[in-house]
Amino acid sequence: MFMTQMTKDDWFRVASRQLVEHGEQGLTLAALTSAAGVTQGSFYHHFGGQAGFVEAFLAHLAARAFIDVSAAADEDSTTPAGARRALRRLVEIIAAEDLELEAAVRRWSQSNARVAEVVAEIDSRRGELLGRLFLVATGDPSRAAHLTRLNGTFYLGAVHSRPVVQGEEYARMARDLERLIEPPEATP
Repeated sequence: MFMTQMTKDDWFRVASRQLVEHGEQGLTLAALTSAAGVTQGSFYHHFGGQAGFVEAFLAHLAARAFIDVSAAADEDSTTPAGARRALRRLVEIIAAEDLELEAAVRRWSQSNARVAEVVAEIDSRRGELLGRLFLVATGDPSRAAHLTRLNGTFYLGAVHSRPVVQGEEYARMARDLERLIEPPEATP
């Protein structure tokens, strides 16, 4: 991607690709400017330096990660049927994402305390959202807590699998898990 003028979003796209392909080593000033085909001026203009870039990139990743997920709950999720619809929408959103970036960010968090803090905050917010949806869907706090943990574990397993479980495969597995929140059928 060779550009003459880089916006912050352009830098974040380059950085995302670099992180997936090269790990945190791909996020150095030299690596980023080389990948973007530009001089360092635009980088310094937008971020002031490497530390400013890392903070801005983490804020971008956190906002994107949570906004996409919380959009699923913007529907009417105050009834069991509405909460189940929101959970299905969440699966669609996740299945459409490239989970390789999530995996790369989590690998980066193993060696960078600030990244680990951001990942923990995202996980906490996602867990709270899932917990609320599962509570409405099931009406049972204990079951909701169990399903929240189960789905969080499934998501992390999908991200850390090689290859990453994503797209239709992720959606298919999530539909299998969805059967666990359906109320048991009454026996005659």
